[in-house]
Amino acid sequence: MVDIPETLAGAMPKDGRFTVVLQSAPEITARGRVREVAPFAESGTRTRRVRLTLEEPGPAFRLGATITVALERRTERRFILPATVLLDADGRRSVWIVPEAGKPGDETAGGPAAGADTRQVARRDVTLDGDGPDGHGRVAVRTGLQPGERVVVAGVHSLRDGQTVRLADDRN
Repeated sequence: MVDIPETLAGAMPKDGRFTVVLQSAPEITARGRVREVAPFAESGTRTRRVRLTLEEPGPAFRLGATITVALERRTERRFILPATVLLDADGRRSVWIVPEAGKPGDETAGGPAAGADTRQVARRDVTLDGDGPDGHGRVAVRTGLQPGERVVVAGVHSLRDGQTVRLADDRN
């Protein structure tokens, strides 16, 4: 049995699966599936009691053991970035990508400062998870980015496609 906040219990799928971790020995885990969700929240704590059935629990899972549970669910990949990355112009939502050194679109030779790491930015359309920035000044980009890509976070309204930029610090 676990007590889950009412707001989370209401959104939990009927076939919800949980990872169950024994608090006294965190290396011991089991999977649990939802057996029953209380129809109403407890008035004092605003939690709903959820009964789980453990699948192949080890002998360490005894009645009364203290556990931690985590809901297993698939989520789409998204990238949480500062809202300043977003260029909302020409009916498109985009970000500026700085290519890796040696990739197409890269302009590493020459440039304004000899020996400086310079590259050409490329505008890339993105899809957001939601309408825009959250209450913390961030956006969640759902499509249009790949892990490891470098995104311009400042001055996005003053760039143009193919413009050469100089990287101040290649480590970040």
